[in-house]
Amino acid sequence: MSWWGRRGKGKGTNGQQDGGGREKGGEAHGQDQEVDAEEVHAAAVRELTALLATPENLSRLGKLKKEYEGQRSSVEVQISLLTGRQTEDARTGLNRLEHSRKQVDTIIGIKEKLEAIIDQSETALPEYSEIRQVWLIRRNLHRTLQDLDLIKAMPTELKLVEEQLERAAQSPDDSEDGDRALPDVHRRLLQLERRQQAALFSARNVPEKHQALSEQFSNLDRFFERIESRVLQMVERQEAADEQIRTAMHGQSPSNVDVSSSKVRSWCGMIISTLKEYMRSKFDMLCLSLTSMPVVDIPLLVSEHQKISDDIVTVKDVVEPCFPPHYHIFELFVETYHALTVELVQDLMQTHVASFSPSDIIAVVNWLRDYHGQLEGLEATVSPVLTDDLDVLLQGYNYQTESMMRGWANRILEDDLKVPPESMSDGKLYTIAPIDLFKMIDQQFEVADALGLEKSMYNLAMTVTNVLEDYRLSLIEMITKKWRGMSLDHICAQVNNSAKCVECCMELQEELEDKMSSHLFENIELQSVADGFTSIARIGSEALARIVLEDVQPAVARLFTSRWYSGDDRPGESIVATIADYCEEFRVYLLESYYRKVLVNILDELVVWVVGQLLSETNKADGAAIPIDSGFFLALEEDFDGLYQGFIELGLPQKMLTSRIRPLEMLRTFCSLKVDSTESSKELVVTWFLNVLELHPDLPMDAIARLLRRKRKLDQKARTAILQTCIHLAAEHAGAEGKGDQVDFFSRVYKEMGVKPLADNAVIEHGVVNMVKSVLKRRHKGGAKADEEEQSSHSASRYHQRAADRPLAFSTLSALGVPLNAIDITHKLYL
Repeated sequence: MSWWGRRGKGKGTNGQQDGGGREKGGEAHGQDQEVDAEEVHAAAVRELTALLATPENLSRLGKLKKEYEGQRSSVEVQISLLTGRQTEDARTGLNRLEHSRKQVDTIIGIKEKLEAIIDQSETALPEYSEIRQVWLIRRNLHRTLQDLDLIKAMPTELKLVEEQLERAAQSPDDSEDGDRALPDVHRRLLQLERRQQAALFSARNVPEKHQALSEQFSNLDRFFERIESRVLQMVERQEAADEQIRTAMHGQSPSNVDVSSSKVRSWCGMIISTLKEYMRSKFDMLCLSLTSMPVVDIPLLVSEHQKISDDIVTVKDVVEPCFPPHYHIFELFVETYHALTVELVQDLMQTHVASFSPSDIIAVVNWLRDYHGQLEGLEATVSPVLTDDLDVLLQGYNYQTESMMRGWANRILEDDLKVPPESMSDGKLYTIAPIDLFKMIDQQFEVADALGLEKSMYNLAMTVTNVLEDYRLSLIEMITKKWRGMSLDHICAQVNNSAKCVECCMELQEELEDKMSSHLFENIELQSVADGFTSIARIGSEALARIVLEDVQPAVARLFTSRWYSGDDRPGESIVATIADYCEEFRVYLLESYYRKVLVNILDELVVWVVGQLLSETNKADGAAIPIDSGFFLALEEDFDGLYQGFIELGLPQKMLTSRIRPLEMLRTFCSLKVDSTESSKELVVTWFLNVLELHPDLPMDAIARLLRRKRKLDQKARTAILQTCIHLAAEHAGAEGKGDQVDFFSRVYKEMGVKPLADNAVIEHGVVNMVKSVLKRRHKGGAKADEEEQSSHSASRYHQRAADRPLAFSTLSALGVPLNAIDITHKLYL
């Protein structure tokens, strides 16, 4: 790279480097850097010397010169642009500084002028502060005099009001003159009331003055009572007149009622409408205004609604006696306020219930109970009774609770995988998911306990059952589908968690049994949920076993190969060592019972794999399976003993180990039999077969045939005889149940091998066909050679005679006990 290229990549805007790559500038952050011209020149000389060192570069001298000139021009343009940009930025900054300086000068000038004006004012008015204080005192005195004048005038105004009331009282009951004076009297009383309130407020800090004013205004309340009574009398007269007019309109009125000039005023309806409007506005101000907030303050709402209840009590004690009984003022207040309360509760349950905390729900229920208790104490009857419909009101809450609990359970499960498991004092691994889950459930039951409603408790118990079941299924799905991506620690923790979940389910079931009646408790299926959590331990144990088995699977595939037979490869030791490494961690992390489940799962599947490998007639290493002889037995016995002793050392009880390793032990026994074509060998195999049938009636003939074919000292006739005897014995034991724990063991083996066992007759036919193919192959080779010789010697008659005699060889198969259908198949194969 050229010197110009290195210069363009220097640190900082103006940074430059020497040939060794060391920065020669000073400090960063845009500070100017000094350039050592001598070092730059030396670097350029070294670069030029390097370029001209080879003949090839000398021939390209003109081209190199153009390239460097182009690079220099590019760098100069970049420097020019950068310099121009920096210059423009600097110019802008200077302009702003100049503008700021001018503004500061202007402000300083204004400040100086203000200070000069203040000085002049103080010089012109040396008593300014005293003058202002005098002015304030004068203003206050003026206001005080006005107030005193108003107070002094109040007795006179009260006397005028009293005279108006007397004139109204002296007028006849049906006269409208007194009624017309009432609005003016009421207006004057309201003005006097406002003056009273202002005077008492100003004298609040002077007890003597406050007491004197209170005595002076004592008659004001009496005047209000008189005018209210007069107003009610006026309303009653008008109601009576309205009734007469309505009767006259229906043709039932006395003759002295002029229907054409009369007017129905309906003042009672106006009063009722005005009172309802007042109650609505007051209820909106106190209660409904609080529900417009995103989160309702329930304690504040309950406190404000208590004022409504106090208002009802006031109406009962004070207001109702002032109205005629047929106005039903108390019932009006109770019904109107109750209808508004019902709307309020419905709005809370439909809109805000999702944001309620458990304490909020308890507060709402207690509030409604206290509210109806107060109404019952006042002998008020309302409908609907909110405490009777709590199930309906809490239906939305129950739905929200279920959704909330499901969301919590899912988040708990998701967060559980993000946090490393916790280790207890004994080393066992757990996570906090069960603790958080049942803590959430306990909080919801605290709300149900506070409600004191059995139906609510029952609904919550059903909801919790569904949530726990969904949590269990989600956990099972996670372990089943994602076990390869999970760490051993988390799987072990989830297995141990299942025990905690079962314990918590049983505790919850006992608590619910004490709190609920038997006919409701019978419908709660917490026992089945607890049983379902035990399946998590089983699935988790199987996942742990699969992790181990996948690790040892390549070693199992190396069993029963030529290298295994010769002792060059010892996969059995590798299998035991790998399992031991895993189980050292499992023994620390898992509870004892779950640790044994993992061992059992590993052993069960491992025995199936080993037996499948033993029965397989091919392997990837050698092609065909190796023969079973004494050397084979010794190698197998060594691996069997190592496997047996390994699981004993890992802590698996001998009883559990023996029953599960028995299939491999029985096949090991078969491999130890010295089987040949003698009758005694046949008896050994038959005796072994009878012992196997007692434990594994599903042992197919195909498995025996596979093993017998690998006994090279056994001819086909003896092999066929043994198989026929075994088939006869298996038919006698057909339908018998096995005595072992793994009656379907060989079905699992063949499923693992990916093949189906041949039927009994097909086993014999398969062996005969293989034998005949082998014999015919050898004879065909010999016959073909003889045919060539005969044809070359023109002995055609002898050739055709031998070809005609070959089918006669099949007649000898009958003497071997071969079924006719097998002979027919073999004949067809030959043709």
